[in-house]
Amino acid sequence: PPPRQILDKPENVIVIPPPNDDRDCEIFTGKPYQPTEPLKDWREALEKITYPLQTTEVTDQDISGVEGRELTEDGWTTRTSAPEDIDGASVDVSPEDLAEHVKEELMNISGRLLDGAGHTSLFTGRVYTALLGHVRSKFLDGSSLGLADPHQVRTASKMLYQVEQGVGGTPGLVEGMVKYGD
Repeated sequence: PPPRQILDKPENVIVIPPPNDDRDCEIFTGKPYQPTEPLKDWREALEKITYPLQTTEVTDQDISGVEGRELTEDGWTTRTSAPEDIDGASVDVSPEDLAEHVKEELMNISGRLLDGAGHTSLFTGRVYTALLGHVRSKFLDGSSLGLADPHQVRTASKMLYQVEQGVGGTPGLVEGMVKYGD
């Protein structure tokens, strides 16, 4: 049989061969990916990104018990247990470890942003450097991660998701870092 055409809009014509079997398939008929124009003034655009500094942190939790159901040969059985007393089980992270976490996560964010913009990991160092400078400017009063106040480093670590969303949500920003970055 001849190929079928799926028309969404005249500019979105996709020609596909007939299926070999009766399976359903989904076909994207939206506009094809168009690269975003790189921002020449990417530093200015990066500096304009703002972040709300209100966060919520869970500092304590109390679990009175856990109930579960298990299917056995005899049917459903209910298992109930109470947590052991875990006084003082909080985890303190050293400022050095937290700074290392921020660096590692900025490296991961750089890779994801590059991937989302259609670039290879070849430019990871360039994007990482820009993001590190951005975090220093926005959350560390210009200090390096090693010399910043531990409270500021903790705040920076909590804001990394918003940094990724802000940078990734600015059209042409990552492309500008790649094309015009130092």
